[in-house]
Amino acid sequence: MNIHLSRLERRRLFYTFICNSVQVDICVVTETRFREGQGANRMLEVIDSDTFTWFGRDRRKQRLISGEGGVGILVRNRIGRTTVAKVSNDFDIIWIQINIGIETLYIAAVYMSPIGTTRETDAANFRLELEDDIVHFRALGKVVVMGDLNSRIGNTPSVVLKSGRLRSFNRITKDNKVTRQGKDLIESLNANSMIILNGIDGGGENTFISRHSGEPRSTISS
Repeated sequence: MNIHLSRLERRRLFYTFICNSVQVDICVVTETRFREGQGANRMLEVIDSDTFTWFGRDRRKQRLISGEGGVGILVRNRIGRTTVAKVSNDFDIIWIQINIGIETLYIAAVYMSPIGTTRETDAANFRLELEDDIVHFRALGKVVVMGDLNSRIGNTPSVVLKSGRLRSFNRITKDNKVTRQGKDLIESLNANSMIILNGIDGGGENTFISRHSGEPRSTISS
């Protein structure tokens, strides 16, 4: 979910929506726009800490007084023991670990600023760090990555190697444009046997990337 949470009334509306309307257990938020070091306290103003816990990564070295970037994950406490697994030093990436019964789940919130803006992200190094993280956490448990990668891939198919054969997963999306950032993203994911799921069902309403090697174990929402 892309929503700016720096204003108190926006945070209250967001929390009410999560608790009462959709009643989700895990919600990833991008572009939180908290000033560095203030996100955790700002969220404590509106959430019931007995019910939910907020894990955030406020953008560092911000230039705008109103705040910029940032990611966070709101987790319902009852689903399992949750801890921070990693916070990126350079990018809007945070990983949490959730232990649910005998399962270990690693969830990342990610945000990459659009190319051509004053907040432009070093996309190549962002992707490299994310790929390294996925490989690392996949060896420890199941992996889910959600967020906003600002990478338009149009109807470009995902092509992966499975059981010694190349398999192509075609997609139909409402957005036909392919940007350089989108092209680089899908080439990187194809090389790592990652399937982008948006549009594969013909609906094109959601954007996901899933690891396809034996049992699907990793998912990325962008």
